[in-house]
Amino acid sequence: MSAATSPRRPRRLPRARVSGGLALVLAAALLAGPNAAPAPAAAAAPLVAPLPDAVDVGQTLTVRGRATAGTTVAVQTRQGGAWRTAARATASGSGAFRAAVRFTAGGPAQVRAVVGDRASNTQRLAVYGWLDLATQPILVGSAAYVDVPATIGGASFPHSLLVQGGSASVWWRVDRQCTEVRYTLGLEDTEFPRSDGDEEVVSRVYALDEGVGSASGEVVAGWYTASPVTLRGLAQAERLVITGTLRDLDADGLSIVIGTPRARCNAARLGPVSRSDTHVP
Repeated sequence: MSAATSPRRPRRLPRARVSGGLALVLAAALLAGPNAAPAPAAAAAPLVAPLPDAVDVGQTLTVRGRATAGTTVAVQTRQGGAWRTAARATASGSGAFRAAVRFTAGGPAQVRAVVGDRASNTQRLAVYGWLDLATQPILVGSAAYVDVPATIGGASFPHSLLVQGGSASVWWRVDRQCTEVRYTLGLEDTEFPRSDGDEEVVSRVYALDEGVGSASGEVVAGWYTASPVTLRGLAQAERLVITGTLRDLDADGLSIVIGTPRARCNAARLGPVSRSDTHVP
């Protein structure tokens, strides 16, 4: 009788080994399915449209440009220091954006747009503001009270100059940063009791560069008369000088009032003025 034979077990096939990283990739692919959306592309750098050459302090400047649709655009400005975000906007479906900014001080400025870590082209412009000249670096050719209130014809003029000595010149260095100067000429009301009543003051304002100069017409003021003075077209001027002369030579003790002198400048502050600046071409 033959011996019974036991059934043979089937051979096991070796297991395929899958690394952990590959397993995660395969799992992600299975979960995503065949119709998974591709990863979004990084936002492109924005573009700022050309800006005007100049604006005034406080004026609304509209900044327009293009950026990736739906992105948040930071409109940044700089005036001699670090960049600061002045406004934010969201790019439309077509990629257009628009934002309004205002400058609070005069001086050369730069404007750009930023999306994430991508910055646009930089636009440059001049920002003009009115400077009180009595608060700026100044050189006076005679005794004077600087940055004081004055009264002419009952009207008050803050940040004024009261110049003594019968005749004087007042100098500033503007370095081609200014376009216009204004002030009011007169005699100080409170000094009338010390006068004989017939004094007059004569004034001119000059804009000078190294080669040529321009000047306002002669302006005359008597007691209780406020005479405004304006000179435009200073763009090429390096220095500015206001002169004043009393016509009555016996009135040396009286003050010539240069009331609230101001200049429209592409600067937050004027530079220092020295004796060497007082020569006339």
